[in-house]
Amino acid sequence: MDLFTIYGLGPLFVLVSLPLALGKIPPNGLYGIRLPSIMEDPALWYPVNRGVGREMVYLGVAQTVVMLTIGLGASRWGVPQRTVVNIGAGLALVFTLCLVVRSLQWSRKVRAAHRDDSV
Repeated sequence: MDLFTIYGLGPLFVLVSLPLALGKIPPNGLYGIRLPSIMEDPALWYPVNRGVGREMVYLGVAQTVVMLTIGLGASRWGVPQRTVVNIGAGLALVFTLCLVVRSLQWSRKVRAAHRDDSV
């Protein structure tokens, strides 16, 4: 990964997540949370993907802010470019793992609320 890739990950997360956060993406097999129980029911699909989309926006903004801060300080503090790239890649990995966990938590929460409403 190079610096362009690292600095571009945050904005890319934001761009990819906005349609989900706005509820613009219908159930499909390529884009969004694709758990079978979520894909079968649009009443679950939209709230789960809106919530996960918002989480992705937050993580994308956080990635962008952190990387810009590190990048601006790196040259000032003499931090090698390779170190900045490694930090960015590690941060992207941690954010992606957080997103997976939050996606599962969010889908459980929405499914439970949906079950309670349909009883």
